[in-house]
Amino acid sequence: MIYLGLAIFSSCMVSVCMRFAEKKSQYPLGLLASNYLICSIMAMIYCDQFQFSLGLGAFGFLNGLTYLIAFILIQWNIRNNGMIMTSTFNKLGVTVPVLASMLLFHENPTLTQCLGMILAGLSIFLLKGKSEQKPMRLLPLVVLLFMGGFTDFTSKIFEMIFDVMYKDVFLFLTFFSAMLFCVVYVLMKKQKITGTELFYGALIGLPNYYSARFLLHALTQIDAIVVYP
Repeated sequence: MIYLGLAIFSSCMVSVCMRFAEKKSQYPLGLLASNYLICSIMAMIYCDQFQFSLGLGAFGFLNGLTYLIAFILIQWNIRNNGMIMTSTFNKLGVTVPVLASMLLFHENPTLTQCLGMILAGLSIFLLKGKSEQKPMRLLPLVVLLFMGGFTDFTSKIFEMIFDVMYKDVFLFLTFFSAMLFCVVYVLMKKQKITGTELFYGALIGLPNYYSARFLLHALTQIDAIVVYP
């Protein structure tokens, strides 16, 4: 439970740091790229030996790509569907790794956990606030739900398929590829990475890295249907 608690704390710190950094940075993509750079450096520091198979390398790069796609989907949905619906569907993405763990890895939830997931699904109709009058575009929100859920579930896939001794290599490949894809996107959008983005990217990157690292540790000790919610 210690690792789960540390994962929760680190995840909360990512949100706090991002909220603070948004007010200081003019280039959100540069901020994101800097965050992934710091995460890559942290993962490299923890790597005792840099050995990996072709399968692990491909999986890590795929995971990095999904990280960036999920972020782009969040941005698009905020602009077109508003913050409330975007946040709701993004959080409901937790149902994807929970249900996948049940179906693929036979982690059976209790009755209380089943009721909790049903209530989470129903809550979307209650969270549609009047403060946003944007017409809802359902398909992009559903895509965000599944993509966000998949980025979470990749940690469980790694834990089940690959040797845990390669977790630091997996994290490095994930964050390094996410950084590369993000830098390309920064150039396409003609944004910049200044000293401000590097500083606040580091502020976000440290808890972001440990959030992913502690999540992997927690999944080796506790069922995913408990860890993800």
